[in-house]
Amino acid sequence: MNETKSLEKHGDTITPWMELAVPLFSFGGAALAIIFWKFNILLDIRISLLGCVIASCILAYLAWNQPRKDIVALSTPIYSLVFLASPPDILPAIILELLYAVSLTILLVRFKHRYSTRESHVARDDTLAGSLKTYVERTRGMLTGTLPDTADLATDVFIKFAEGEYREAALSAKAVTTNNAALTRAFSIVAEQATLLDQSLPRPSTYGTFLPGDSDFLAISPPPDAADDNNFDITLDNALLLLFSAAWNGPGKDRVYLQPVLSFAHRLIESD
Repeated sequence: MNETKSLEKHGDTITPWMELAVPLFSFGGAALAIIFWKFNILLDIRISLLGCVIASCILAYLAWNQPRKDIVALSTPIYSLVFLASPPDILPAIILELLYAVSLTILLVRFKHRYSTRESHVARDDTLAGSLKTYVERTRGMLTGTLPDTADLATDVFIKFAEGEYREAALSAKAVTTNNAALTRAFSIVAEQATLLDQSLPRPSTYGTFLPGDSDFLAISPPPDAADDNNFDITLDNALLLLFSAAWNGPGKDRVYLQPVLSFAHRLIESD
């Protein structure tokens, strides 16, 4: 309960103020430069440029706190520091500051719609149903002790794969080691098959699988007479579902990020 309240406070109070601070500082810096120019105040133009630097850092911080990293938003402080290091004359600086402020605001809107998950409310966490709910509850005890960082990684990999970002999913899942052997194999399987999907490669003759001792962790039992292609697909589905369960049963904050891809998890377990 305390964790939920803390997350709600962070999402509903802190983040909106930080989002508001991005245009406030960037346009505020431009307004300060206009005042310098209008009243012929002889001050270093870099004072007004600091507004863009601060706004860029805030935007980068907001982007860093999301499971899906917006590289463009994360890199904005670099451009602002270059801007600060080589300031132009005051009139060109005003124009550039205004354009930069507009760009940061557009990036903020883009970030909120494409990368931010704040709009998914914590109260919506309990939305699992059917076979997926049964599986997640069944494996909860077996995944007890999963480290928070591992749950975060599982969340990141599952979301990237669900959204078709196979290369990024493979990179995130590659060489992950956990305190659970079956979960470690799940990361490895997803890394391998995501790479194949990204490069449009056919099924290899040998590929990573779960061990017989991992059967309790699996959501889908392959039919005894299943063809190799079917087993290959079921192995991937089981790996993804195990990552989903690790993410969902981890720290409650990760459930918020999984909300937009719940339908993908349901399709995985219900399609076989």
